[in-house]
Amino acid sequence: MNSQTAFKMCHSLNLHFTSLKYSVLTYGNNTKSAQKKWDILSPSQRFRYEWLAKKYPVTQDLVYACIGAQFSDVSMQFGEREEIVEAFFKFKARREALTHTIKSDLIKHELIDFEPVDKLIFKYFVGDFSPEYMLLLTKDNDILSKIFECPNFSWARIKILKLVKYRPFFNVSKYAHLTADYANHVN
Repeated sequence: MNSQTAFKMCHSLNLHFTSLKYSVLTYGNNTKSAQKKWDILSPSQRFRYEWLAKKYPVTQDLVYACIGAQFSDVSMQFGEREEIVEAFFKFKARREALTHTIKSDLIKHELIDFEPVDKLIFKYFVGDFSPEYMLLLTKDNDILSKIFECPNFSWARIKILKLVKYRPFFNVSKYAHLTADYANHVN
């Protein structure tokens, strides 16, 4: 991977998570806007992407670093290197232990008597539940879109948008069986 490829990936993933209309899975990394932005970067700004290309030569690792940075509110362009590395390891560890993470979230949810998702979302905002668990609980309804559009939740739009935009990166069907207890309790 070279620095330009790293920039385009970081740029497109940032657009994906911060824009309602743009999807990196639909439009890819090599867009006109990414090329224009690359062309105007200074050498010192390009150095950041040289570091990222060397640090994360495998595409999946750079994707994990970018997504981890999104959920940790760290800028890939301006954030400290240590923060980016920490966000990467935190995200990668959660992804590698997803079954355990989801089971732990389910136990926490059971302890609060399977509180409804619209109330549980507040606990997600403060980090009590993983994004994957929230996506599992909302797989069969459109509650995240409703919360996103609700004026009372305007303060949380960025977090909800990131959650909604993360959905294509998480295979809900692979882990749906883990939340069967929740589905049985709700029905």
